[in-house]
Amino acid sequence: MSPSVSIVREQPFFAVGAPLAGLLAGLLGYLVGVDRVRAKQVLEVIAWSGAGLALFAIVSFLINPAKLFWWDKFAYGGVLTTPFVNRNAAALYYGTCSVVGALLFWQMLRPRLPHGGVTPSALLRAGAGILHFRGLVRSAPPILCLIAALLTASRAGTVLALAGQVLAFTLYFWRDLPRKVGPAAALVLGGLIALIVLQTLGGSTGSRFNEHGLVDEGRMDTYRATLRMISDFPWLGVGLGGFPFAFPAYRTGSVWGVWDRAHNVILEIAAEGGLPLAIVVVAAWSAVLVLLACGIRQRRRDTLFPVAGLTVAAMALVHAMIDFSLQIPGFALPAMALIGVGAAQSFATRNLDERGIGRNLGPDAAIG
Repeated sequence: MSPSVSIVREQPFFAVGAPLAGLLAGLLGYLVGVDRVRAKQVLEVIAWSGAGLALFAIVSFLINPAKLFWWDKFAYGGVLTTPFVNRNAAALYYGTCSVVGALLFWQMLRPRLPHGGVTPSALLRAGAGILHFRGLVRSAPPILCLIAALLTASRAGTVLALAGQVLAFTLYFWRDLPRKVGPAAALVLGGLIALIVLQTLGGSTGSRFNEHGLVDEGRMDTYRATLRMISDFPWLGVGLGGFPFAFPAYRTGSVWGVWDRAHNVILEIAAEGGLPLAIVVVAAWSAVLVLLACGIRQRRRDTLFPVAGLTVAAMALVHAMIDFSLQIPGFALPAMALIGVGAAQSFATRNLDERGIGRNLGPDAAIG
């Protein structure tokens, strides 16, 4: 029998499919997002598809919370998870869609705001100015998706959905906020509003914080066990897809239930593929974050694209440190596509005129 690096022969061939699909989704988002019209269409599709799923999920949850579509739930029977089985993935997905929908709404709102002086009163006056049918329709995706995220009772997912709104608002309006203290004030005020929303509308989420705290003890024990696994196989790991097969030898008596994920993507990559692979992944993600941040700083037009990419990337990466939503294709594919679109629109682009002939949008368009 030929030797094998993986502890389970041939398992890497099955495990590589999901991350490869995520990479291809990001690449496709980049290729499509080079054209700003197509990039806008991607954001519209994600926002409205999320709103449609959120509306269906809310209605079906009110009718029968124990059903996932037409199947009986075997987990999380009392909370909204549709279209996912896991409530954390559902919360993060709806949080992502709410951020995209909010950015599209703010794009409509922005022309009515005074330049360099975005204040709460100015926001209220601008909001009152779009109280018409089109404005109300545009506000539907962020509201529906945020309600759906709150109904999941996911602690991290709900907090990140609200934090994503605050971060996206600050990044999108940072040039229009008052100088010096404007962005910091927006983050603080937005954080207070998010905390109020969480306390008043996220009742079941708040009770879970009271019962379990910020991090479950089982996760901490799992992280320690995974670190021991990494120390035993630091260079090549146990093989892609080998974590659920290797973990039982390292788990302690305090870790109960089935743990087929490390609940930390970086630790799991290091455990399965070795520390060199984990370092490459961290470096690649760092480069993407820097690129998106530079796009926000350089562009003046259509900053919603790099803002959407950076916000979604930050939400996904923070959640990936305590859970495995990025390993669920239903969330990873749209998230990676959004990040790809944001990365593409962080550069100077060309567009097509009505006759389909490529034309340079000029220096002003090139910076945003």
